[in-house]
Amino acid sequence: MFAGPRTDPKAAPDIPPLLHSIPPRNQRAPTLYAIIVFKLVKAVFLLLFAFAVFNLRNSNLQEELSRVFADANLGFQGGAVAAAAEVIQNISPRTIQFLAAGSFLYGVFSLIEGTGLIFRAAWAGWMVIAESAVFVPLELWEVVQHFSLTAILILILNIAIVWYLYANRLRLFSKAPGLAY
Repeated sequence: MFAGPRTDPKAAPDIPPLLHSIPPRNQRAPTLYAIIVFKLVKAVFLLLFAFAVFNLRNSNLQEELSRVFADANLGFQGGAVAAAAEVIQNISPRTIQFLAAGSFLYGVFSLIEGTGLIFRAAWAGWMVIAESAVFVPLELWEVVQHFSLTAILILILNIAIVWYLYANRLRLFSKAPGLAY
């Protein structure tokens, strides 16, 4: 019970014991900052890619590819251009729209995750944990099927993100009502 103002300045205020266990929110977390930067950079690249692909929906992709190779002056002769043109010939405008829409949606999703992590929202932490965890089996399958250093690094990065956010969720994120840790 509250009996009035305290006169002893060293005495603890009347705070319920439960509130003492909530960690402070403003602790530095360099790994979290790196994850935020990664999510936001990924979002920007995906959104730029989506807009670039969307702008290609009504163009002749074979002519565009030939022009890009000629402008780049990479020394590619007919073989590389012909091989790429053959692949591009099978891409329909519908496929391009699907690729643009998928890139746009995934970019917006990454932007929402990064923004939520900036504000240390618990829901954003769980979103990133779930998204990263979903891709771990797919990346493991990719490593088993087509071993490459890039695939191994991406797998390790996703596992590290899942582990770090899950292990530090109480310290990093504020407790929101209705979310169980």
